[in-house]
Order: sequence, then structure tokens, then C-alpha cells
Amino acid sequence: MFPQGGTKKNDTYVYGTVQGKLRRFVDWNAGINYHLAGFRSQDIKLNAELRLSAYIKSRPITLTVKGFIEDRTPDYWVTNYHSNHFVWSDYTRSRETNPWTLSKETETRIEGHLDVPSIGFEAGVWQSVVTDKIYYDWQGRPAQNSGTISLTGFYVRKDFKLGPMRFNHRVLVQKSSNEDVVALPLASAYASYFADFHLVRNVLRLQIGFDAWYHTEYYAPRYNPATMQFYK
Repeated sequence: MFPQGGTKKNDTYVYGTVQGKLRRFVDWNAGINYHLAGFRSQDIKLNAELRLSAYIKSRPITLTVKGFIEDRTPDYWVTNYHSNHFVWSDYTRSRETNPWTLSKETETRIEGHLDVPSIGFEAGVWQSVVTDKIYYDWQGRPAQNSGTISLTGFYVRKDFKLGPMRFNHRVLVQKSSNEDVVALPLASAYASYFADFHLVRNVLRLQIGFDAWYHTEYYAPRYNPATMQFYK
């Protein structure tokens, strides 16, 4: 049962960031966010980013490497919900008395991106490791995976121009180590072909063309309108 008179949640946290720049070639920043007390007590996030730039005839080529480590408490509406079809709560904060209690998720992620704007090229790769992943099970209720899930991805984007015509392409390859919790198509692609021109110069610009999407076969999550969540 839900307590009478509503529920109040508070947080006390501290945060800080540092950043630096070495001429126009190196940019870096780092930050921390730590919750001292309250609903998200002891949640922490550490993040950092390094951006390296080189220039060929004043045209930049940029390599960005960034990542974070985060411990996060599940959102209130994940652990407490009441509707015509579903009811669950986490007021006791005890696994012994309430099987729906969920613990913190932990995620470590690192990614890199190479960007060459002058030729419309971009490529990136990332690796994420999530422990105690929270998801919605086959009953449409929140559940928690007790192990570690690895998510790996790589993408390439290449755009072309020919007069007023634009040809944009993106290909993504990704892999989940646990398809029962996080299901992903192995490969997906996106293409956008269109004409881009001014119908009335400096007043009305027009883009006309088509977009196309493709992905390999996989078991996509179902959608539950009662909870507005995707589930297994």
C-alpha cells in the first residue's frame, strides 16, 4: 500500500568541474557529482573528456575520447507505480519484505569519435559495462539482472554533396552480451537522399527527398501503454 499524504524525496549533493585548453589543439574537462544524503544517497558520477584537434589548410580533424563511471539509484517511478493494471512499491527498502526492491545500477562507459567535417566523415566506437541492469521483464514489471552486461558499438557516417543534392549515410554495428535483458540489432543503416535549395533566396529554403532505414532481425521489446515502458 502507498502511504497516506504523499511522499517527499530530497537530495543533497556536491559537484565540481575542471577544464583546460592548450591553444587550439587540446581541450579537456573532468567532473564529479556526488550525492551526500537523501533519496540518491551515495550516488556518484565521474566523467572526463579529451579532445585533440589537427588542422590541414585550416580544416579541422578532431579526435574525441570521453567516458564516465556512475553508480545510480533507480528513479522513483521505476520503484513505485500505481495504475489500474499495475501496482508495485519500494517503500520498505528491504528485499526481505518487498521483492520489488531494486539496488543501484553501475555503468562504466568509454567512447571515441573521429570527426572530419570538411569531407562529411565521422566514425566512433564505444564500450559500456553495466552491472545490476534494471529492465522490465516479460510481465511488464521492473526487474534487475544480477550479472554484468557488456554493450559494444561502432558506427561510420559519410555525407556527400553534388550541387544541390545531398547523400547522407550512416551504418551502425552493435552487440549486447545479454540479449534477454538488452536486445539490439547486430547492424542497422540509415540513408537520406534529398535536394536542398532556396525556393526564395534568403526567405524560403526547401529540402525534398526520402529517408530509408534498415536493421537486421532481432527480438525487439514489446510496448506496454499502461506503464509507457518497453518490456521483454
